[in-house]
Parts: sequence; C-alpha cells; structure tokens
Amino acid sequence: MAPPPMKATLRQGSQGPDVGLLQGWLNNMPSDLQDLVTDGIFGPKTAAKVREFQKLMEIAPDAVVGPVTWAKINDALLAIGIPGALPGSTGPQFNFEFTDNDRPKPGWHENKAWDLYSIREAIVRYNRSALDVNTILAIFFEESLFCNIAQPLKSGNAGPGRGFGQMETRNPDKQAYYAWAGLPTDPEKTPQSVRGEKVSAMMLGSKDECVRIHVGWFNWLTEVHGKDSEGILAAQVGAHVVYKNLFRRGGVAIGTAFATRRRIDMINALNLARAESPKENGIPWPRFGKFWRFIIPDWSLILGF
Repeated sequence: MAPPPMKATLRQGSQGPDVGLLQGWLNNMPSDLQDLVTDGIFGPKTAAKVREFQKLMEIAPDAVVGPVTWAKINDALLAIGIPGALPGSTGPQFNFEFTDNDRPKPGWHENKAWDLYSIREAIVRYNRSALDVNTILAIFFEESLFCNIAQPLKSGNAGPGRGFGQMETRNPDKQAYYAWAGLPTDPEKTPQSVRGEKVSAMMLGSKDECVRIHVGWFNWLTEVHGKDSEGILAAQVGAHVVYKNLFRRGGVAIGTAFATRRRIDMINALNLARAESPKENGIPWPRFGKFWRFIIPDWSLILGF
C-alpha cells in the first residue's frame, strides 16, 4: 500500500480511485465503526469514518479530506509500518521535525528521549539484576516514554522522580545505594529537599548515565539485598502496587512483540501498562504517529526487532 501523496481534496459526493484508497487507509485506523467497502464512493459512511479519524487526530471534524487530513493519514500509516517503501532515515532519529502537537505531554521532548533499541542496548549493557530487560523497558516507558526528564507535576514544578524510570533521587534510602555504587552521597544533615542533587544532575545530564544509575539500583537490590524480580518491582512501585502486575505483563508483551516483529504489536505492548493503569494514559498511535516512528525507528522495520 503506497503512502497517500498530497491528493485532491475529497468530500461527500466525491468518487473515483482516490476515494477507494482513502477508504482502505481508514480501515487501518482504530475505529468504533464498521469497516468501509472500498467502492470508491464517498457516501455518509465514509464521511462518518473521516470525522471519527479527524476527532482522534484533534483536527476539525468536517469530513473534508484536504491537505491537513491527508498528512495526518500519512503520519498514522507510517507509524505502523505502512507503506513498505520507507522514508529516508538517519539512524534512530529522523529528518522530520516535531511540533508541540506531535509531542505527548507533559514533558516529552525528542532531544531528551531515546528510541527503543538504543535504550534497550544500554539496559542490556548495565543490567545484572533479577529483573529482565523487557520488564525494565516496560517500567521506563510507563514512567517517562523513554525520555530522560525530571518528573513533571501539574503545578509545572518538578517532582521527586528523575530519569527514565523516575527514580526518587532525594529519598534518603538511596544514600546506601549511592555509596555502594561510588556515586556522590550527601552529609547526614542535608535537607531531604536537596538530597541527591548531584546524582540527579548526573542522570539528567546523560541518557546513558541515567540508565546506568537506575539499573545500578536494581543491581544493588539484587546483589546486596537478595531481591528477586518481585522484590525489585515492589521497590520500584512503592505504594502503587497495581503497577507490579502491569509491568510484569508489559514485559511479557514486549518480548512477544520482539518475536512477532510487527510494529503495531510493539506499540500495543509498550502502551499496555499506561493504557491499563488507573490513569489510562496510553499514547494512541494515530494521534502521535511521529512519536511512534521515533520510538520504533523506520530502519527497524527493515532490520527487524
């Protein structure tokens, strides 16, 4: 299936091959409506499908397929690997530019984020813990969408979490880990509000260092405290115990998606913990097509997961 080029504007009453292609492309999108018959006739059912897609993409639901809607359809198709003729890539990042509307909020920015393969490589390099790599990926995606940031709060301030897994660097309990790992520790009477600031700066200053420090905490829990995967998950989630099962299931789903080598399977796997959490904050692929092409690079569809 070829990508939709900038075609003529279509609306109810239009007919012809372009309408048939549009109907086929719309049938690839998530929908509460029945699939369209690709008959090349833009009738009320096609109009309803177009409006549904436009609402999903947060553009004017006027059922008119002009340049903006065509571009959104193209982004959505590319996000799941349609077409097979891929746009030019430059490794993990791409030559397209993000706008604020392309970035999931709050806090995600491509300059601070890593794609799935780069962050997985770093986890593999540093992980010696009882927690498997795919479960760590599930944690890091749910916590930060693979973005190395300070925890964003609704107030606009930064919360206690830092980095890919939102490790609470100010927690006094982390001081023993810092000492074990050769990281900066704080004098005993340092106020909790400023504890761990040196470690925080190290994490936020480097994506690789961020992975090393957070995964190092998992290593410490295993090698010093004898924690199994359940114990590590308990330490990660704290009082939010519902996430233990979500992270376990997310890790299994990610492993399955690596095996199937289907991009939509990986999107659903990474989304599992977020979509099924009490927050219900999954990242829909049609709405954030560029984001998903960043996270799961185009070159991966050629090389395989």
